[in-house]
Amino acid sequence: MLRGKLMQISFKKLKNEHRSMKGQATVEFMSTYGFMFLVLGIAIFAIFILTTYTNSIQDTTCNTFSNVACNFVEYYPNTTYGYGVLQLSIENGQSTPINITQISSNVSGTNGFGSCAPSFLYPAQESLCKIIFNNSNFGSQVTSGVYSINLGYCNSGVTSLNKTSCMYNSSIYGGSFSVYPANQEITPFVSIVGQLPSNKQTISELSEPLLPYNYTVVQNGDFVGFGSGNTLSYALGNGAYLGNTYFGLTTVSYPGILSSLNNENIACSSPYNSLLSMSYTSFYMYESNTITIDTYTNNAIQVYYKNSKWQSWVPAFSSSWSSTSGVTEYTSSNLIPQGSYQLAVVQENSCGSSVQALRISGIYS
Repeated sequence: MLRGKLMQISFKKLKNEHRSMKGQATVEFMSTYGFMFLVLGIAIFAIFILTTYTNSIQDTTCNTFSNVACNFVEYYPNTTYGYGVLQLSIENGQSTPINITQISSNVSGTNGFGSCAPSFLYPAQESLCKIIFNNSNFGSQVTSGVYSINLGYCNSGVTSLNKTSCMYNSSIYGGSFSVYPANQEITPFVSIVGQLPSNKQTISELSEPLLPYNYTVVQNGDFVGFGSGNTLSYALGNGAYLGNTYFGLTTVSYPGILSSLNNENIACSSPYNSLLSMSYTSFYMYESNTITIDTYTNNAIQVYYKNSKWQSWVPAFSSSWSSTSGVTEYTSSNLIPQGSYQLAVVQENSCGSSVQALRISGIYS
């Protein structure tokens, strides 16, 4: 009887130990392989998402078939008014200046034509090209196409490397691109900064926004303005002007690629180190409208605009080319017809700190 009880107790003990060992083995198994199951589960879920999600972001690429490089591409379809805008930022990779006469593109059998600002490029200088398509329906996924640039490259001596004196050899360059359609059009500015000769503090107002040939090119770069509805604006400066508010924007420094414009030590007496900056952009008006151009600055400034079909640039202001003791506002309103436009902001920094704030209203119609 006692022996039976002892055997029963031993059996229960053995059974409990077996359960304990089994439980421990289960814990050890989960500890050892549980993480692997977790990783495997995540991998399976990721594969499921990637194979079933149909609106993934596509890569944006812009390739060139020549030494005129393509740095940036953007495509914006305006489905409301039925047109598309293709923007390309190109750079002159040649050792001589080039003059762009036309740019075009083909996407899915549809041709578009446009213009570049600036059209005359020194070596390593950028230009913003805008091509307009009468059809915006290229699909919601990646858009691929080709572009072609008609230009003349300067084949002249060192003393004739400017737009008017160059002897041009005609050529056609091109490239290809793949771009995901954007929900909103952005408007970048491409800039070139030149330094005046050391014996000059100021110059007369230019007849067109083109860097004089005897200037030293200091920097090329770009920045993006703030777009809201039919308005484009920015506020850039240095020194005591940083933090000031113009057009609802806080003044910030120029981007690093244009860091020379952050120089507060522009000499007010000889020898001079005055700077001349030119910032170009473009916009498309699908119908005629009145545009208003406003600017705040303490330096000589002029804003030029030009329809791609016009021969000459139009200055926006009548008396803005002079430095002032404080910040001055200039404004101009003009009715312009439908079409593709180039715009250039030219400013001379001739003494001390500077500020440049710009607002354009009524663009895009």
